[in-house]
Parts: sequence; structure tokens; C-alpha cells
Amino acid sequence: MRDFTALIPALVVPGLGAVCAYTLASPGTVAKTVFAVSKLFIVLWPACWVLGIDKVSPRELISMEGLTRAHTWRKGFAIGIFFSIVLVSMYSLFFAALLIPERENIRAAITAWGSLKFYWVWALLMSLAHSGVEEIYWRGFVYTRLQRVCKPITAMAVGSVVFSIHHGVLYGKTLGIPVAVLFATGVSLAGGIWCVLVRDEKTLWPSWISHVVTDLALFSLGAHLLGLPPF
Repeated sequence: MRDFTALIPALVVPGLGAVCAYTLASPGTVAKTVFAVSKLFIVLWPACWVLGIDKVSPRELISMEGLTRAHTWRKGFAIGIFFSIVLVSMYSLFFAALLIPERENIRAAITAWGSLKFYWVWALLMSLAHSGVEEIYWRGFVYTRLQRVCKPITAMAVGSVVFSIHHGVLYGKTLGIPVAVLFATGVSLAGGIWCVLVRDEKTLWPSWISHVVTDLALFSLGAHLLGLPPF
């Protein structure tokens, strides 16, 4: 019962926050506040639950296990590079044709959130820090608890699909529903592979490394699409 109590808000709030921020409000103060609160939630909810309810000590949470293993880095980089190759290939063959007509909408959306001028600062923060927060939340907190209450494949499927929802809402607002469904499906598949990494390696490090490499590839493609300098 305790895991269900932890999971219900964890599964609902990020997607609901994205819906409120991206579709129910214009990109002004209200939307940015809702967005900030939803991001604060994914930091505070697991921290408060694990430290306050599960009574896990901070020392147990701050584990370097796996970070010094060479295969952790190899596996993380290998999967991240594989994802990057897939993204670049799909962009070159198909996605560029879908996205170029939407270039100004994408530019306007990024500008409205105040990040076009500092695109690469934002990109690096998202790739390095935000990906770490997402791995801790979606794989470390949500997926591990889903494993306790569901069959392994169900835990992976639910965790990955729900992980993709807030991405899909953002894509839908800017690019339309069909493209959003396509891209959210890709996010869900990546999330499933990151779940497998966490399950097999018993640590978040390789999934985080893979996530960082993948996000950097995505932001590089975004810069190319928008005609921004590489760095």
C-alpha cells in the first residue's frame, strides 16, 4: 500500500503539470510557475518520501557504486551513441522534412520560455542536470516501486509510457498531435531501455550517461534546425 501511495502522485503530477503549463496557460507567469512547481515536485517528492517515509539515510542514497566500473561507462556511452546515431539518421531522412515547416513555431516556443538567447547554457543544464533528476525520479523512484507492485514487463511499460507523457504534451503544443505521438513513442522506447539498464546494472549511472549523450544529440539537432551555432 505504501508503494501505491508513493506512486499515484508520482505518476500523475508531472504529466498534469505539463498539461497545465503548456496547454491551459499561455507562456507567461502562470505557466512558468506551474512548470517550476512540477519540476520542484520531481525533486522533492522522492526526497521527502525516501528520507521521511522509507527512512533511508543520505549516505545510502549517495552511492558511487558503478561509477568506477569501466563497463558502466562503456555501456552508457554505447547506448547513448546508438540513440544519437538513430536520431541523426531519422532527422536526416524524415524528421527534418516534418520539422522545417514548424521552425518558426519552435523558435517562438523556445523564445517564449526565455531560452533561445542562452540556448547552449540551457541545453547543457538540461542534458547534464535535468537528465540526472529525471533518472533519479523515473528510474530510481518510479520504476523501482513499480517493480514491487507489478510484473517486470508491466513496470517497465507503465514507467516508460508515463515518462513520455510530459514530453508528448510539449511536442503536441508546438508540433501537433501526430508528430507528438511519434516523438513520445521514441521517448517511451528510450525510457524502456534505460529501465533495462537500471534493472541489469543495479545503478543509475549508465542510464544517466546514456541520457546525457542522447540529450546532447537532440539539442545539437535543435541548434541545426534553428540555424544556431554548434556551441
